[in-house]
Formats: sequence, structure tokens, C-alpha cells
Amino acid sequence: MYKKAKHHYSLCNQKALEYDKLIAIADAYCKLKEYDQTEKYIQTAIKWAYENKETSILQEGVNSLIILYENLEEYDKLDNLYKSNYLAECDTTLTLLLSLSRKYAYEANAQMSKRFYERARQMVESKSDSIIFYERMRIIHSNLKEYKEAAFCANQNLRIYDREIRTALTQPIATALNDYYIAQIQYKQQEEHINRLYLTITITTAILLSIILCIVYKYYSNRIALKDAKIESLIAIANNMEHEIKENNSNSFMEEKVHRLFAERFSLLNKLCTTYYETSVCNKERDSVFQEVKREMKKIMHDKNTITELESLINDFKENVLSLLYEDFPNLSNTDRLIFTLLLAGFSAKAISAIIGINRDVIYTKKSRLKKQILLLDNKNRVVYDKYFT
Repeated sequence: MYKKAKHHYSLCNQKALEYDKLIAIADAYCKLKEYDQTEKYIQTAIKWAYENKETSILQEGVNSLIILYENLEEYDKLDNLYKSNYLAECDTTLTLLLSLSRKYAYEANAQMSKRFYERARQMVESKSDSIIFYERMRIIHSNLKEYKEAAFCANQNLRIYDREIRTALTQPIATALNDYYIAQIQYKQQEEHINRLYLTITITTAILLSIILCIVYKYYSNRIALKDAKIESLIAIANNMEHEIKENNSNSFMEEKVHRLFAERFSLLNKLCTTYYETSVCNKERDSVFQEVKREMKKIMHDKNTITELESLINDFKENVLSLLYEDFPNLSNTDRLIFTLLLAGFSAKAISAIIGINRDVIYTKKSRLKKQILLLDNKNRVVYDKYFT
């Protein structure tokens, strides 16, 4: 039994050695850049190792496959490998942890990426592990454009190598890498500066456009306001002109009525009164004219119907001014009433002087006195008086 067991054990070791060699062959194909053959041999090896519980071969093959997929950037195949049953049979390795950290970093899951990064860092025990760790992290940071972190990882890797070799061989590489990352940092800073400059220009342009729009709006608002004011002024002028036209028409119509009232006597009376005033101090040869004027005066003075009708015409066409006057100034004499009636009817002071038989200066005095009394009034009728006794 012992011999049989030993025989089977030796056969298994031989088989494992054969499949372990497949991984070495795959590594050779990888160096020759025949990646299809590399993947084929590794897949054959890990499939056999998984079926036969050869954990070491399985783990080595999985690590090699992870590195191959990452170098070829075949991330879909890498994701399928993560989901396969192979990983369940493997121990957690530095390569696997770093690969998972890269996966979550590219997926912008910073928390999970950091978790696997810390676990990988804790597994670093030897110089070779450190080299793998920092090299893989350098690639991850470089791809994420985190150039400062990538430069740090590159420098850490270089420190691991022997000082003399690093000085003689790797210093130019470190310098080149540092220069490259510094250039990338400067480029990124310049790009950010340009973006900030574009943003500043955009904001400034928007502000200037807003100011210009406000100025234009204010300018046209003021122009519209001035035009509105001008229109209102023109409307007011038009209303005043309309009112004056109506008033002139009203006065003309009233004069026509007064003319009809007096008929031929109106023309004769004005003519005779003017003649009377001019000749009343002359010689006796014009006595006949004087006597005729006096007769016409008496007719007017004693014709109450004519005076009443004249007052009615004035009230109709001049806002009831005589009625308001008699109401506000009840102590006016009959002579005063007659004077103001004739004045409002359009008679001249010269004609009124001849009609009533009083001096023309008395008429002016009475009119001036009435104006002063009107100024003392405190009611709405004052507007009407100011209109007809100015």
C-alpha cells in the first residue's frame, strides 16, 4: 500500500511539474509578445490546478493572468476573472490586492480602492514585494493623472535598488521620470490656469453685457419717459387749445346773440356813444347828436326786459357768472350790476360811461375794487371770476 501511495504521489508531482512548466512557457511567450499563446497556456495550467486542488499553481497562474490582462488593458477579461471560481481557491496575494485596488480606483470608488491598497501594503515583506507594490501603484497613479503620487512611487522603487546601481544606471531614469512628472504637473497647473482665465473672461463678459444692457434699458426708458412727458404736454396743450376754441366759439356765439338782441340799436348805440364821448365837451353845434345819444341811453336804462335777457345770455355762455356774482356779493347796487353786465357783454368802458352817465375812471375803479373783493373769497366760484374779470 505504501509503495502504491508513493507511486501515485510521484505521478501527481510529475503532473504538477508539467503544468507548472506551462506557466514558465507562457512567460516566455509573453516576452516574445505572443499574448494569445501566453493566455492559452496560463488558462490550461490554472484549469488543471483548479480541478486538482493545486493551489500554488492556481495562485501563480491567476497572478500571471492578472498581470497579463492589466498590461494588455483587457479589463473585461479581468472582470470575468474576478467573478470566476478560481479566486475562491486562491490565497490573497499582493498582485490580487493591487489589481482590485486599481479596479476600484478606476471606478472612482476611493474607499474600496484605499482598503485594498492598505491590505496590499501590509503584505509587503521583501524587496521584491516592495518593487511590485510601488511599480503597480505608480502605474495606477499615472493612469489617474495623480502625478505627484506616481513620482513618489517611482522614487520609492528606485531607493530599493542598490545605491551604486541606482547612481550609475537608474539616476537618469529617475531624473527623466521626475522631469516628466514635473512637466505633467506644470501642464496640469497651466491647464487649470487657462480654465480659470476662461472662467474669469466669461464672468467679466457677462457682467459687462449686463451693464451694457442696463445702460441701454435705462437710456431707452428715459427716452420713453421723455416722449411720454412730451406727449402728455402736447395733449395738455391740445386740450387747452380745444378749450380756448370752445370758449372763443362760445364768446362769438354770445356776441352774435347780443347783436341780435340789440339789432340795429347795438351798432347805432356804440357809434353814438363814441361820438357823445368825443363831442360832449365841444361846441353847441353838435347838440343834436348829444340829445339823440341821451334818448338812446334812456331807452336802454329803462328797458328791463332787454337787461334781463342780456343777463340771461351772459349766464348761459359764461358759466352762470352773473348769478354767482350776485349771490356772493348781494350788496351790489343796481348801477354796479349794470356796469358788470355791460362789461361781460363786451361793451367798452367808454360806451358804458356814455350809457350810464358816469365817468370812465369810476368804471375802472369799480372793476378794480371788485377784483380785490374776489381775492378775499375762499370758494370755488373764485376760479370763474378770475377767468372773466382779469
